[in-house]
Amino acid sequence: AGSDLSPSSATHAGLPSEGVLPEVAVRFSRQLTLPPWESSLIQALDLDRHELDRYVELSLALGVGETGSANATEYELSPNHRLLGHPDQIQGDMAVECELVTSGLSWSDYSGGLQPEIANRALDWRLLLQLGSDEDRLGVMWGDVGRLCFWIREQDLRARRFEEAWLLLQCA
Repeated sequence: AGSDLSPSSATHAGLPSEGVLPEVAVRFSRQLTLPPWESSLIQALDLDRHELDRYVELSLALGVGETGSANATEYELSPNHRLLGHPDQIQGDMAVECELVTSGLSWSDYSGGLQPEIANRALDWRLLLQLGSDEDRLGVMWGDVGRLCFWIREQDLRARRFEEAWLLLQCA
């Protein structure tokens, strides 16, 4: 299949060497991901406690787990690199965090009464890219075996406005 992707003309001039990741070959594969149980996507379903327990049981039965992806736990040491899909969350709903930051709000605003509004707007956010700690191939450790996650609103992704993406770090 054809693609309009091409190598970037960006240069690394002026960047410290530790700010540039090495070039590595990538191999794409499909992976089942589900929204983590602690996400605005699942909250929007308004599940009762029994239904939420059943969702977690289903996730585990499918081999996905509570974090949202196959064979991943919060403390797993594998890189868990991902393009699109759902994140391997470690510290809560990153889509909500993106919405808070872009709205100039804080977690206290969220817990102080704006939760329904913010959670609804967080539904527009999508995981664009997840880069896990990968000392073997990339020579990086994000905090304590953490992950860098790039997020973008659905409409910005469709319009290819990648400059509108946000970067979040989560670690154990």
